[in-house]
Amino acid sequence: MPTYGNNLFKGAAGYYAAYRPVYPSMLIRTLVDEFALDGEGNILDLGCGPGTMTVRLADWAEFPRTIPFSLHIFC
Repeated sequence: MPTYGNNLFKGAAGYYAAYRPVYPSMLIRTLVDEFALDGEGNILDLGCGPGTMTVRLADWAEFPRTIPFSLHIFC
């Protein structure tokens, strides 16, 4: 398995934030409806990256939480 080093994506965050598409409103509405999110429960976003999904769902949770992690922790 190749080793790429810790700087492989250094400087890429700005591009990721600028050009990554947003989650479609239909997806958010589907999640809200499917899980009956009403603003009183909790949401846990595991492997959240920059927390984009958590931000979109924050209005439908009392305590939205994110837990970022990298797969290299488990390898």
